[in-house]
Amino acid sequence: MKPFTFVKAPRSARGFTMVELLISATIMTTLVLLITPLFNVATQGFTSQDAGLNLKSSSQNAINHIGNMLTESKRLFQNTTNDLNYLNRVQMTGVPPVLSGSQLPLIEETGSLSPGTTTFTAGSVGNSLFFASFNGPLDLVVTDSTASTSTIRIDVYHFNYYFLAPDYTKSIAGLAQQDLWEWKSINYADYDEITAVTDATKLTNTVIGIYNSGIQFAWDPSSTTVSSAFYSLNSAGVITQVPSHQLAQSSASKLINLTKVTAGGGYRYGVSPNTVGGVYHAQARSAIRDRGG
Repeated sequence: MKPFTFVKAPRSARGFTMVELLISATIMTTLVLLITPLFNVATQGFTSQDAGLNLKSSSQNAINHIGNMLTESKRLFQNTTNDLNYLNRVQMTGVPPVLSGSQLPLIEETGSLSPGTTTFTAGSVGNSLFFASFNGPLDLVVTDSTASTSTIRIDVYHFNYYFLAPDYTKSIAGLAQQDLWEWKSINYADYDEITAVTDATKLTNTVIGIYNSGIQFAWDPSSTTVSSAFYSLNSAGVITQVPSHQLAQSSASKLINLTKVTAGGGYRYGVSPNTVGGVYHAQARSAIRDRGG
């Protein structure tokens, strides 16, 4: 009978000792503590860059949208008494109050848009826009007093109001976040074009056709006095002046709404004025702060 022989196992076949496990765990913990802050910084950097790019893209889209609407503008209202009377007729349902200090611009035909020039007039700068834009023509086939039918085209408009509204549930650098809003009115038929129809039967049928198309009011673009600018239409083809007419809301929404949460933290976007405690001008800047700011 052979005696027992003990053979030492090679290193690769042995397990880890308790001391080796403790040392490995200590090294891994130290590495995690060192790498985590670097990872967070890198993640926040990518998040900030992504947020900034999104803000620039959305802001540019908003500017392009407003610019397209302005190209079809029938009338741009300014910071004058008569035009402000129009603005005061705007009905705003479910919309936050307009930013305090908001004003419409004044057209300076010989002025400059650059604050650094002598022809720049700060008092004429506004931070909101109110204008009526062309919404497209309405073609109607109507019958006149001789029982003849013909096609008549009536232009249709709607009013646009772009303004800043504070959101006190969010803050940027200690101030309420400011959102850009777009307000649109219902449609209005061109009063001048309607009344240019001389045949009484054709005029009546034109009004009936406009009313049946869903448009119940007409606007006189040439009227500078708001109390004589609006008329109601009815199914009988009658036009009636409405001195106290209010501009009814069709839609209202934020034009820039970029509240976004991504890895590494959330970012809020807003539009901030270039002055604090004074008059808010159109040279608004866009600001971005993290949730901790």
